Amino acid sequence: MGSDEIRFAAVRSVRLSGGSKGELSLSSAVDPLTRFKREQLRCIALDEPWDTALTWADAQTDLPEIDVPDRDRVVAEALMQLHDEGLVYFFEVSDFGDSYSRTPPEEDKLTRERLAEVLSAGSRAEEGEVAAPLLGVRATQKGRGLAVRLAADMNRGSNPKS
Repeated sequence: MGSDEIRFAAVRSVRLSGGSKGELSLSSAVDPLTRFKREQLRCIALDEPWDTALTWADAQTDLPEIDVPDRDRVVAEALMQLHDEGLVYFFEVSDFGDSYSRTPPEEDKLTRERLAEVLSAGSRAEEGEVAAPLLGVRATQKGRGLAVRLAADMNRGSNPKS
C-alpha cells in the first residue's frame, strides 16, 4: 500500500468489544471524550487485535447523539490523545490476516503526522454502511498498565482520575 493511500473498512453500529455498556460505564462526572477514550484504551489493550474502524463502530453506538462530523472529530481526538500520551501506537494493515494480527516492528509504527493525516479522512457513508479509516492499533506497555488499572477501578465502582 502506498504511503499516501488511506485504507477504509466498513463499520456497523454494534458493540464489537464484548460486554455490555452498563457494566463498563464510568461516573457521569467524566466528560464523554474522556469516557470514550478510556473505553477505547480498554478495548485496544484487552481485546487485541484492535483497529481504528472498530473505534468508529463503537463511537456510533456510544455517541449516537453526536452528529457524524463532530463524532469523527471526537474519535480522531481520542485516538490522537492516546497516541500522544504514549498509551498506543498505530500501523498500516493490508488485510485482516497476518498483517492485521501482527505486532509490528518499530519502523512500521506510524508517525504522528501520518496518523493525523489518516484520521483526518473521517468516516463516510458507503453502500448503507459507514466506512472509516483502517489502521491497526496496539497498546504500549504503559497503555496496557493503565487499562488494567482502569478496569480494576471500574470493577470496584470507583471513578479513576487518569
